[in-house]
Amino acid sequence: MKRSLDIELQKIVRGINDQAGLNEYIKHSHKYKYYSSFLDYFSSLGKVVSINVATLYKESGIERSYCYHLMNGMKIPGRDKIIRLCITAGLNLNETQIALEAGKVPLLSATDNRDIVIAYAVEKSFNVQNTNTLLASLNQSILE
Repeated sequence: MKRSLDIELQKIVRGINDQAGLNEYIKHSHKYKYYSSFLDYFSSLGKVVSINVATLYKESGIERSYCYHLMNGMKIPGRDKIIRLCITAGLNLNETQIALEAGKVPLLSATDNRDIVIAYAVEKSFNVQNTNTLLASLNQSILE
């Protein structure tokens, strides 16, 4: 599946004709970055804005104070926490991949069995509990 960021990268690279053009793009690349952090991306989504933090921590299974710290930018979430928050917010697979990328953690991979199960659960709109049940039933580690 092609993601919008992959397509954007292809457009950028095709539009650069020589090393001078590449240097010029790099010089101004800060203008083209999509999201500086997971929180920057996550909090920009309409789906997320409508959810209060209490709902996020209750439904994601993330400890209350830790969730508040994540949503206030005081803590940086790891991969599983990002996935838990994305599932809770009802993000689709593409949105979840962008969130992982913005969080500077590995994307879900088509070559990793656990990631395939998580991607399936995201696409089928499973909640965190159902996702963990599915992971456990397939002998994969649950979302921490």
